[in-house]
Amino acid sequence: MQKRHEARRFLVAFSLFLIIIFFNNQALAASSFLDVTNNHWAVRYISKISAMGIAGGYTDGTFRPDQSVTEVEAVLMALRCMGDSATSTTTVPFNVPEWARQDVARALDLGLVKSYEDFYPEAAATRAWVTRLLVRMIGKEEEALNNNATTAFKDSYSIPSWASGYVQVAQANKLVSGYPDNTFRPDAAVTRAEMAALLGRALDMLPDSGRLTQGRVLEVTLDRLTVSTAAGGTRTFRVSYDLPAYDENGPISLLALERLDKVSLVIDGDRIKYLEKLAAEPATAVVKGSIRKIYQEMGVLVLEVTGGEYRTFYLPADGDIPVSGAGGGGLAALQPGDEVEIILDAANYVTSISVISRQQRNINEGIVYDLDVDNYLITLQGDSGSLVSYRLADEVNVIIEGQRFSTIKDIKRGDRVRLAVENFVVTAIEVLEAYSLLDITGTVITVAPANGVLTLEVDGQPRAFWVADDVRGILENVADGDQVQARVEKGIITLLEIKGYLVQDRLTGTVVGIDTGNRVLTLLDAKKNLRAYKVKDNARIVIDGEGGTLSAVKKDMQVTVQLIDQEIIYIEVDNSVSGTVVFLDDTGLYLILQDEAGQRKTYVLAKNVDIESRDGRDEVDEIKRGDFVKLTLDGATVTGIKLQAAFILRVEDIRESWDRIDAEDEDGITYRLYIRDGAELVVPGVDYPEVEDVREGDMVRATYMGEDLVKVEVLQPRQGEVTALNANTRTVSLKYFSGTAATIDFRPGSEVIAGSKKYDTPAVLTAGDRVQVVENLNGGYTFKVMQQATGTLAADADVYLLYEDGLTLQPTGTPWLQKTYDVAGDVYIHKAGSPVTTSNLKKGQQVRIYLLDDMVYEIEML
Repeated sequence: MQKRHEARRFLVAFSLFLIIIFFNNQALAASSFLDVTNNHWAVRYISKISAMGIAGGYTDGTFRPDQSVTEVEAVLMALRCMGDSATSTTTVPFNVPEWARQDVARALDLGLVKSYEDFYPEAAATRAWVTRLLVRMIGKEEEALNNNATTAFKDSYSIPSWASGYVQVAQANKLVSGYPDNTFRPDAAVTRAEMAALLGRALDMLPDSGRLTQGRVLEVTLDRLTVSTAAGGTRTFRVSYDLPAYDENGPISLLALERLDKVSLVIDGDRIKYLEKLAAEPATAVVKGSIRKIYQEMGVLVLEVTGGEYRTFYLPADGDIPVSGAGGGGLAALQPGDEVEIILDAANYVTSISVISRQQRNINEGIVYDLDVDNYLITLQGDSGSLVSYRLADEVNVIIEGQRFSTIKDIKRGDRVRLAVENFVVTAIEVLEAYSLLDITGTVITVAPANGVLTLEVDGQPRAFWVADDVRGILENVADGDQVQARVEKGIITLLEIKGYLVQDRLTGTVVGIDTGNRVLTLLDAKKNLRAYKVKDNARIVIDGEGGTLSAVKKDMQVTVQLIDQEIIYIEVDNSVSGTVVFLDDTGLYLILQDEAGQRKTYVLAKNVDIESRDGRDEVDEIKRGDFVKLTLDGATVTGIKLQAAFILRVEDIRESWDRIDAEDEDGITYRLYIRDGAELVVPGVDYPEVEDVREGDMVRATYMGEDLVKVEVLQPRQGEVTALNANTRTVSLKYFSGTAATIDFRPGSEVIAGSKKYDTPAVLTAGDRVQVVENLNGGYTFKVMQQATGTLAADADVYLLYEDGLTLQPTGTPWLQKTYDVAGDVYIHKAGSPVTTSNLKKGQQVRIYLLDDMVYEIEML
């Protein structure tokens, strides 16, 4: 038995010995070339560029480190470093070998070589020539051309004048250095070993091509290496026994790696082909905790550690530390609530951060739950109720419809917003609905039941709110000075509580239970709250417009109820559902509908389901995915489908006495649009529009549900500046004079009108053009290009008379002439892009105006 134990101990010890030998041998096999030993001065650079496929060996297994590099070979190596393999049609003006012609053409495209410079493909590349190539490769040629300093080398007089700036920039970026005697030797031929070293240094200054990655070691095993990458992720790679591994002093064994060492890797998928241990401050402490605040501008991180203690840690001045587990984005990706592990150096500065767990960050639209401008933090509440925080950029573009110059201070708690997020930092905020969802407490200042307006004092400031129609009747019970709590949705009070009394006389929900014996109805409201109400004996019940009984109200029906003293006196059942078609069975047996809350449900179609649409569709197979529809149900079966359709029309006549608008489509077919029976009229800038607010010639969008007109919207032309064009996607990007921006598809039917000419392509537009845009009868957009004129103001522009009397200009070149132009009411006046008021428009001021049909829409002070 004793001998058996001794044998086992021997096997264990021998296995450990083999493991140690295995790791140590990984360094012994670092060089794969017969003529490059592990103590060669350039072995790590040669291994690096070989692993990346930039330069290989010869068929005899040698690298030939002392052989000169030709100019064409140097160009090919530079292209491979850049990861560029694009084809080129550029004509090559040099006599180059056919096998290299395509690469030299691409080098001309990238500016690595120039057609007007000497290029001798087969000649040895000199140090001065290669230095210029490297500087161009890392994108610093302009810096070199502007550098007139003299180098400090003993032989600086021998450096060609064209190369002096390149040598200065290359030396400043640690790409090149002199010889021990402080000479540069610009005419010396560059060897393959020297070229490997030069390219190896330059690689760290090129954009990440997916072949190189940096990070910190988390775990090392026999055949695996796990690192937290500088890009913000955690990756595990396979390690081969002959992995080339180095530090600044030469080859190393993987046993030399410690947790949190900084490494640079050449990778191929999940395999490491080359490893370099980088110089970095060693870690002296590891701290775990939950982020409470991030003051990035001050370089401060506040953590709550075990026991609830708050501790403050400082970040390095340049903020260059790896952040893993945050999905990329570095420090900007961190958010309050993240559970993290931080590494400290000897000076107690943070050197790395690993996110252990975090809240999901998949919300970029929601309600503003909190806004901390001082600490650059915004917190949103999503539709599910979950909270997520984002950091704010130093400059955030705020977009509020109808408000030209908005700032972050215009955003309030409760606003519904959409965020534009770049690298986990908010760069733009668009307010979708002011006070979209907000619970507020305040004191009643004034109440106007007839107008449906309630003015409250909230946080010491007066605020006026519209009151929803189904709550408005209860305003008779509200008095000045009452303490109230209100729920504000989309800027409108939908729920009101006065000194503990809930005011809500109308409620919409889904029937989840009905007790006809005790006359109790249980509803699930839009906020997923269950509510049970007693139904009065004399309650009026209407089902699909007809009188009905309580027994006819069934589970899953959509109902609206009217309350008095928390008892139901009225029930209205609309046995229909609305939503967007996301799937329709080919045989017409069923469809899947998605409602406004994003919920999907499957409905079975009756055999002879009735299809109704204003655009002539009356068959099931004519329904398309994405159609908005209204389904009529008989139990769980669809008996009728109304399709939503919209038409762009031109107003031809207004019949005020009949509440009717007569409009025509592109084919001259007349639509009689009656603004009654629930049809909504929308006129920009008019709160409660009527038919007489519409003008002949207006473009309108008429929306039907089935054959029923539900909405007429006057389309207001918008003016702005073309900022970009994309010929491939046929899109036009605009910045409107109102301050908002948009990208518009130049879809079929679109046109550009410039003067008296029409074009069916956006290519005639150029960035900087001022245009007026409106939807047209052809289903596209009409872009009208504005004219411009410059001149001198002939008189001060009076703020009250500018829009009535117009703007009088003495045109440039003809000062004896004067011309007066009409001015749009929302004219954009600015100087170098900064808005100014009409008071700045003084006699003698030089201006440039942009106008259309003699109407001025922009005034630029020169």
